[in-house]
Amino acid sequence: MENYDVYAYGVISSSTLHLLSHPFPQPDGYAEIVQSYAMTGGEALNSSIVLSRFGIGLRMFLDGNWIGDTAEGKALLERIQTYNIDTRRLTVMKGYGGVREIVFSDNHSRTIFGNYVDLQETTRKWNIPRKEDIERAKIVCVDPPFREESALVGRYATELAIPFVSIDCAIDHP
Repeated sequence: MENYDVYAYGVISSSTLHLLSHPFPQPDGYAEIVQSYAMTGGEALNSSIVLSRFGIGLRMFLDGNWIGDTAEGKALLERIQTYNIDTRRLTVMKGYGGVREIVFSDNHSRTIFGNYVDLQETTRKWNIPRKEDIERAKIVCVDPPFREESALVGRYATELAIPFVSIDCAIDHP
């Protein structure tokens, strides 16, 4: 396998954005949806997409949670591949619906509905990072919600002297 510039590990989600015509309604209220967009969610995925869109030829490698074996999951995987992101480690899991979110925005705020609690607080639904993948990267980007596996990415990067970036964790977290 070839080397790449960035190894990204973390949340990979399908997302649907609904743009509202007026501010988000109060409970039992109503709002008109003026447009809907198929989008992507998750820090690892969106970081990979942003970096791939810089137009400087970065080679991206993405790993993280499993993809649902659904039409939505397959469409997400196809969308990811349009950005020339290496997805060879992503697991499409039979019988699993995947990580998904629905976002409502009124152009001033957004409200997210998803299944992230199910992802993070039930059984493991993500890949275990592989040291051989990380050692082929120039930099590592880790989204930390996957407990010991996310910390393992940081430990491997440190052991291999590969710089890494993360979010939402203390500076001394592995």
